[in-house]
Amino acid sequence: MNLSRRSLLKQAGLLASATALPIGSLLAATDEPLPETLLPYLQNPGPDAMTVCFLAQKATGVKVAWVKDGQTKLTEVEAVGQAIPGTPWTIWKARLKGLLPGTSYRYQVRASPGDAKEKLPTYDFRTLDPRASELKVAIFNDIHNQLPTFEAALATVKPEDFEFSIFNGDMINDPSASDGAAVVFRLWNEYVRILDGSRKPIVFVRGNHEVRGSFCKTLGYLFDLPNLDPTAAEADHQWQYAFTAGPVHFVIMDTGEDDSPTTDPTSYKRPRFWEAYRRKQTAWLEKHLASPVVKNARHRVFVSHIPLHNPAGWYSIVSRDEWSRKVADAGFELMLAGHDHSWKFVPDRKEFTIGKGPETDTPTLPVLIGGGPSMKEGTLILLTADSKGLRTKMFASDGGKLLHQEQYKA
Repeated sequence: MNLSRRSLLKQAGLLASATALPIGSLLAATDEPLPETLLPYLQNPGPDAMTVCFLAQKATGVKVAWVKDGQTKLTEVEAVGQAIPGTPWTIWKARLKGLLPGTSYRYQVRASPGDAKEKLPTYDFRTLDPRASELKVAIFNDIHNQLPTFEAALATVKPEDFEFSIFNGDMINDPSASDGAAVVFRLWNEYVRILDGSRKPIVFVRGNHEVRGSFCKTLGYLFDLPNLDPTAAEADHQWQYAFTAGPVHFVIMDTGEDDSPTTDPTSYKRPRFWEAYRRKQTAWLEKHLASPVVKNARHRVFVSHIPLHNPAGWYSIVSRDEWSRKVADAGFELMLAGHDHSWKFVPDRKEFTIGKGPETDTPTLPVLIGGGPSMKEGTLILLTADSKGLRTKMFASDGGKLLHQEQYKA
């Protein structure tokens, strides 16, 4: 099975090589250098805080001015800059604190590139509200840099159809440090532009292709995740986190590589490292599942790039054995995943044969697996929650056909 899938990926141009990574037509068609500043984007959303991130090559003295919508008195916060190793870029982060839940704010990044003070456009955002009765979220996965597939998926929905987005893995294919990681920065800026990420947070989940490539250990600098220190040793990186938006509590777990207990220990997939890495998250998960925020949530959704259950066989065995039962016992209703490249809905409590057998599995929860990266396989998932319950709709990138819809038991 591994050789077959690897062969398909190679034919599609999705395996890293010694030369440039294949990317979507928009990126491949331009030789123009990146601008010295990229679009600001929102990270780590909360009911009382939001992080504004700003990537710049030469800017100094970066600040973010913000104000509650309808008011005029600005608050100015100094952003903290951190040079990104091996690149000409610095990531500036300003954590806006003391905000009110479910409230609209406006902000503006103010930077000094050289001697001139630069004021960028003003953007607005809305804080999360754990007390809100409704929620709308868009989920993408396995785009592998293919911007045409991504843009086609978005053509299915209107801006008001989602409050924020979740990138559930392999959105950045084998990130390369070549040319200062120019492909990574150009791609990310396009994602922000297309999704309006300056106004709507992008919730990032790491996939197995994002733990590959010469820039993979530096990728964490681009994000603001509650437990992640990108300067720490790789084994101490913590990409797992949780948050509540409206009536839904999300738990994000990092499945790492797509190794298995039978993977050669000398493989580039480093199975022993990733087995230990996943088990290390279990202590965090157990503590979190016992917290009041989980117990009091109306709906609970588990998110990971690699499925914990999958009839096709592309699933994380250690993750399943470590986490699946714990999550089910905590009252979660749904698992969201990707990785397979072919969309699937896997119902709970129904035994299936894995691949051609003889192994079988019985999911503890329903699993909805998004597809990609080709136009034919790409998908967009819309998750909504309100007084009627928790629901998902999956649309095809190619033409926007409704592929699947489901309502989940509370």
